This record gives sequence, C-alpha cells and structure tokens, in this order.
Amino acid sequence: MTSAQTVDVMLSARRRAWMAEAEEFELAAHFADPHPGEAVEQQQQQPAGSAVVLFGEKSVRLGYDGTPEVAEFASLEIAAALNIIREAADCLIGDALSLRHRLPLLWQKMRDGFLRVGVAWTLVAKTASLPLQQALQLDRELAPLVEGVSSYRLVATAEGLVLELTPAEQAQDDYERAQASRGVWIGQSGFGVSDGSKRPAQACDLDHTEP
Repeated sequence: MTSAQTVDVMLSARRRAWMAEAEEFELAAHFADPHPGEAVEQQQQQPAGSAVVLFGEKSVRLGYDGTPEVAEFASLEIAAALNIIREAADCLIGDALSLRHRLPLLWQKMRDGFLRVGVAWTLVAKTASLPLQQALQLDRELAPLVEGVSSYRLVATAEGLVLELTPAEQAQDDYERAQASRGVWIGQSGFGVSDGSKRPAQACDLDHTEP
C-alpha cells in the first residue's frame, strides 16, 4: 500500500472502532425504552395501601431536561451485567438519553463513527445546564463542525455557546458547582473525561465495579 492508502485504512479502522464504542452507548439508551416512567405512573394509580404502591418503583429522570423518565430500578440490570455500581449505570443511561434527546444531530454523528463517545459524553456534561430548546439550538450549531475541527476545538466551541446562552448569574453558579464536582474518570471503554456534570464524576466510572 502507498502512504495515502495506509492512512485511509487507518482512518477506516479508527471509525469502525468508534462505531463499536458508540454501539454500547446507544444500547444504554435503547435499554431504557422498554422501561418507561409512564408504566410506573400507571402502577401508582392502584388503590392506596396496595403492595404495588407501597413497594413499587418510582419514575425518575436520569438524564437532563427533555429526556424521558424511566423506571427507578431499570439500571440495576445493566449494573449487574457490566459489573458496575448502580450510580454508574444511572449515569450511563442518563447521559445516553441526554445525547439522544437533547443533541440528536451529534447523536447521529456518533452513530456514524464521526464523533467519539468520550467527546459526546463531555458535550452532554458541558450542556447539562441548558434547557431543552437551547440544547437543541446548540446541537444545530455544533453538528456541522464535527468532521472539520478537532475534539478540543469542538468542546471549546460548545463551552462558548453555552456561555452565550446562559445568563451571567446562572453562569457563575454553574461554574462554582462545576468546580466543586470537577473530576476525571477513565473507563475501560475509553469513554473519556467528565468535568462539571451534575453527577459526581466517579459515578460515571465504568471501571468502578462492585466489591
């Protein structure tokens, strides 16, 4: 092979690896679909004092604004299968749902192998404070840049857009919360860095297994 052909093969191999990485992340969101919060709400309509009401699940939102609610204990199955703590499974499902519902164009870029899961996950965390409509607006501005700029530039652009969309007082509060929860996690799947998410950084560590 020529040098150019070798580079092309390398890029194809990298894209395939990213797509395989994305499949696991995508399946986390898919897993939540058969466990909707609406089903839990229907259970709560049972007569007061019934076993379903006393001991049943609650409906919870694991993702950010605009994501569907899911059954409270849905993540336990994933936690057991992946040998991770429940908080990590909650984080995995919640962030996958956040990407799919709040940043759908970036979600598709990830599925197509143009955006690595670690970068997508970081973008979810960076945009966590935005309401749904602003997140969708940011998604429309970021998606065309994915194939033309570095991951660093993409994240930096996202940070700038978030600042533009966030009132000054709220931005200061978000910054202080981010500093308080700042942390880095490195998982076996190479999912990346979590900085300033509303969840503790260690909750997203997919290598944080149960003892």
